[in-house]
Amino acid sequence: MRFLPRSIHWYFCLVLLIALGCGTKKEVLRQPTWDADFYDIAFADTQNGWIVGSQGTILTTRDGGKIWTPQESGVTGDLMAVAFPNPGDGWAAGAQSVVLTTRDGGQRWYGQKVGDVWYTDIAFPDATRGWLASEIRITHTPDGGKSWQGQADGFGFPFYGVYFLSPREGWASGAYGRVLRTEDGGNSWTGWEEGHTWQELRAVFFADPQQGWAVGTDGELIHTADGGQTWEKQESKIPTKPGSHHKYNINDLYFLDAQTGWIVSDGGYLSHTTDGGKNWTLYHTGTRNDLYGVWALDAQTVLTVGLHGMILRSENGGKTWHTLGSKEDSNGGGSDSVGAVPLAGITMSPDGQGWAVGQRGTILRTDDGGESWHPQDTGMVGGFNDLETFDGQRAWAIGDAGMILRTEDGGESWQTQKFNDWHGLHDVQFINDTTGWAIGELGGIFHTEDGGDSWYEQRAFRWESLRSLSFVNLDEGWAVGWPGIILHTTDGGITWQTQQSGGAEELNSVHFADADLGWVVGSYGTILHTENGGQRWSTQDSNTQQHLNEVFFINREAGLAVGDGGTMLFTIDRGQTWKPFDSGTQEDLLDISPAENELLVTGEEGSIIRYTHPDVTVEVLGKPRDTRVQERAESIPGLWSVMHRGDESLRAIEFVDEQYGWAMGEDGTVLRTTDGGRTWQSQETGVPLVGFHFISPDLGFALAQDATYLTTVDGGQSWQIRNADHKPYRLVYSGEGLRQIREPYQLTKVVFPQSSRGWAIGIEGSILHNVDGGSRWSAQEVDSSSHLYGLFFLDAARGWAVGAEGSVLRTTNEGRIWWVEDTGTGVPLYGVHFTDPKYGWVVGERGVILHSEDVGRYWQSQRSGTRVSLRAVWFRDRQHGWTVGDRGTILGTEDGGMTWRPEVVDTSASLYGLWAGERQLWVVGDQGMILVRSLMAQRS
Repeated sequence: MRFLPRSIHWYFCLVLLIALGCGTKKEVLRQPTWDADFYDIAFADTQNGWIVGSQGTILTTRDGGKIWTPQESGVTGDLMAVAFPNPGDGWAAGAQSVVLTTRDGGQRWYGQKVGDVWYTDIAFPDATRGWLASEIRITHTPDGGKSWQGQADGFGFPFYGVYFLSPREGWASGAYGRVLRTEDGGNSWTGWEEGHTWQELRAVFFADPQQGWAVGTDGELIHTADGGQTWEKQESKIPTKPGSHHKYNINDLYFLDAQTGWIVSDGGYLSHTTDGGKNWTLYHTGTRNDLYGVWALDAQTVLTVGLHGMILRSENGGKTWHTLGSKEDSNGGGSDSVGAVPLAGITMSPDGQGWAVGQRGTILRTDDGGESWHPQDTGMVGGFNDLETFDGQRAWAIGDAGMILRTEDGGESWQTQKFNDWHGLHDVQFINDTTGWAIGELGGIFHTEDGGDSWYEQRAFRWESLRSLSFVNLDEGWAVGWPGIILHTTDGGITWQTQQSGGAEELNSVHFADADLGWVVGSYGTILHTENGGQRWSTQDSNTQQHLNEVFFINREAGLAVGDGGTMLFTIDRGQTWKPFDSGTQEDLLDISPAENELLVTGEEGSIIRYTHPDVTVEVLGKPRDTRVQERAESIPGLWSVMHRGDESLRAIEFVDEQYGWAMGEDGTVLRTTDGGRTWQSQETGVPLVGFHFISPDLGFALAQDATYLTTVDGGQSWQIRNADHKPYRLVYSGEGLRQIREPYQLTKVVFPQSSRGWAIGIEGSILHNVDGGSRWSAQEVDSSSHLYGLFFLDAARGWAVGAEGSVLRTTNEGRIWWVEDTGTGVPLYGVHFTDPKYGWVVGERGVILHSEDVGRYWQSQRSGTRVSLRAVWFRDRQHGWTVGDRGTILGTEDGGMTWRPEVVDTSASLYGLWAGERQLWVVGDQGMILVRSLMAQRS
């Protein structure tokens, strides 16, 4: 969590933490009960059971699964399966070809290496005969593991599940929906081939020689009533994964008899049947962790295990679940276990309320300064990466798939503000309770000014990963990420400029103590520092090669950084020296939050650690509200006159002299005036137009959206299509094999800087050029696929096009080469105008106005004072200009855009087009709006 600079009390806190380290207290507030993933569970009887998992983990229970204790396996590889035919004899198998056996219930385990494979399942119907499933074969022992032999070789697919009802009768399931059966202890196997599924079948189970089931990927559940000769699908009720067309994978199943059974899946789901699978009832276990193993002791007592140390027990057949720990509670049952879901972000409010977030949709809430944590359900299954809060009641959480959630009631309910529209968000910061930013993959930067009710892209679609934000006020902020990216904004994110980091490391965190002093940390112990707002960055020695994940400065002198392997560094001299401090853990530390008189740190495996010192007083200040006075320019009334209203949606206007003029509508309507705009007559072209040009009161030409070219010789009373036999088409790749096909152009604008030359632009970077005033238009190549909306040519050689994702294209040679310029913004741009080869302006969504004084290579934002979309711009000279946009917006400037003032108009219609003559400025828009004002009174 990134914070604004806080009280000076923090400085003394860090001094004491370093100088008086012996008095610093480290207290684990939350840690996982089991630091492992669990893959299988098996019981020998109703009391004695075992669980196996990652890193050689083995747990056992002697009371039916209420209390679990670890056993020493002697191996470090993952154990994927376990089987106990009786309380004494057991086997476990998994990675690195390891097979373990015990003869005393697991007090001692003995290992051996069998083959060179990864074992996925195990079956022992008695104490001497057993089978192992692997990616290439079934492996069998006839003598309790003294010797092993391969079976089912040559089938050519991996095996995932194996199950034996007796020493002779068994089944194996695997890839491509295959289920094999043996009736002679595995000496021969027959396969199911007709009408099968293509899913991976991860587990198989038979309640008796005839009734069996197999489960697998994409929610696959199949059933046989004839011992496996024929199979049919059953509806498992396992849900579809959010944002996907596929269901959660089913990983295991268990049946008490031919009627009563359970299946478990990814996402923490369990489904239960009491009629042999004809009907299934879905339950959620209360965790979002994937579940890999399930076992039932009777019709009511069910246990399931899964990722991040989850052990769950139900006493009512699966309706409700209790998370099991390792110690007996006061009621004689297992204590609640803390799942090891990695936590990525933590934040605390001044009153001791806060949240921690992490993978699998995890949100934890504390109301007592971190002493206790309880989960909150958002309904999301994706991972959360960070969150932001103000007062313990209002907060935002961000994460995978562009997810942004907000709560206004302390987390009792969460509302989705944005989801499934981005690859992932990594950081969020609100500078006040309405204005915030979120950043993430593909260079995405999102901004809100209404508390998150609406978010819009300020920057997007670059091969970058942005990881961290730090704003010091409403205007100035920084974002960092990979590869070695440091971005800086001075206009609230409208434009972002790159600062040189000096490397390509992954930069994970940025923090500025004020507008000058800042620090960045990243991979391999990277620490960068600036004392001039990022104009120059220099390296600081961290004395570690561990990846650093978070940096936080309390003031201009004192700060800390945390990282992988429990790394924690402190400095009290602006980073000239960084000193290590014992964090009390070897786990990766990912985030840090100050709380009253303490620091809270969180990281991998779900741990939360508190650091306090008895002689330290820490004051946590709430975030500041927006106290900046929004200056509003005084509106200028009485300059504009309405010359026409109607039903047309007008997009452009043009005059050939003071009397003859035309206004174009998007549906093909053209309005004509012969009396200087006092009256207008309707004309029809019959096709949607994107632009037109008249060279006399009679002779004109127009271009339609699909590149149809029209001319008129009677002032627009009639129009003729001139390129019916040679209209240009786009070549696009489509279908299997990516073959080229022709599609009509979708043009958006056309201009004619000279009567004999024209250019048109459209979607996906389309640019067409006409060189002879005739009807033939040809495509020009451009290294951009952004939709283009605005176009301006200063003369026949020099032109600019603007469009989506803040695109600006520039040519100085009639379009033979178009250079793509970086504007520093991702906001769509709609209008562009240059007064001369150097000075130009572009306008776009959310009131964006950018200005260039170097041909369009570098752009700087100007304050428009509005957030409506601006559609067109025109400048009379370098000082005097106008822009128009939505909601009847007209802005004027007399100082080159340093200040823009609204001009009062009698309409709320959106305005789209500008045209200027010697004496008058014309504007057109929706509702048939045609406006005019005099230019004679404008100071020059």
